[in-house]
Amino acid sequence: MADPDPTTDPELSGSSPSERRARCLVTIESAARHFQKTPKSITNWLGHGYITGYRSAGSRTILVDIDEIEVALALYPKKMRDGRKVYGANSRIVALPTQAVAVTDGTDQ
Repeated sequence: MADPDPTTDPELSGSSPSERRARCLVTIESAARHFQKTPKSITNWLGHGYITGYRSAGSRTILVDIDEIEVALALYPKKMRDGRKVYGANSRIVALPTQAVAVTDGTDQ
C-alpha cells in the first residue's frame, strides 16, 4: 500500500473548499534554513514527490509550502530526515553514570 500523499489527499492537504488555507510559501533556500537542511535536500524531496513545488507565472523561482513539509516529515520519517532533530527518529541517548571515565586515544601525555 502506498503512503498517503499530502498534496492530493483531502484529509491531509485541507483541499476541501471549507478547509482551504493560505499557503506559507518560501524559497527553497529559506525552507532549507528553516529545517536546517541544505537546499539540495529540499530539491531531492521535490524530485521524489514528497513535497510540491510552486512557481508564479513568469518566474523561475520555485517555492515550497512550509506547512506541507511539516506534514511530509511526519508522514515519511525514515525517508525525510528532519534536520532540527539532531540524532534521528530512532536514536536512543542514555545518560552515563556520574563515575564514568573518559576514553582517550592515548596521544595526550
